Amino acid sequence: MRRLIASVFFMILSATPGLAKPYPWCARTGGGNLDCNFVTLEQCQATMSGLIGDCVQNPRALFTQGPRTRNGPPPGAGWQDDGSRRRPKQNW
Repeated sequence: MRRLIASVFFMILSATPGLAKPYPWCARTGGGNLDCNFVTLEQCQATMSGLIGDCVQNPRALFTQGPRTRNGPPPGAGWQDDGSRRRPKQNW
């Protein structure tokens, strides 16, 4: 019995919560409130038809796409660069 309770306890502790992906579209009302429960732009527009407001992209969904690279692909990844010469290091 103790083993069963201990194993259930450790299973609960080891479980990690899943990361929910935010809905990509929000309905912005005339007061500026955001209702971000829409999967498509058309779905948001159908809800907002006849109401004061518009549809905007979810600010939280915009920043969950991951970082973008600033300088383009690494050496050797492009069709013009065969990787034979080294690129100068850029100091930003």
